[in-house]
Amino acid sequence: MPTDLQASASAPPERHLRPTTIERAFELARSGECRTMPELKHRLRREQMESVDMHLGGKLTRTQLTELMLRAG
Repeated sequence: MPTDLQASASAPPERHLRPTTIERAFELARSGECRTMPELKHRLRREQMESVDMHLGGKLTRTQLTELMLRAG
């Protein structure tokens, strides 16, 4: 049975360095750094996040992110 140290050593290193696309989208929406969906998508692409349109394509996701940006604004 692997120990926690062994399990973390086998995880992809990039996962420890940066959030997923959707995690980063929610971070940016909460922070107030982005105020619109186009601005948020542009920022994510500039940060070289993966599959931005796919991750932000769902209606519920867009609604949640838009509400967070409005609250943070």
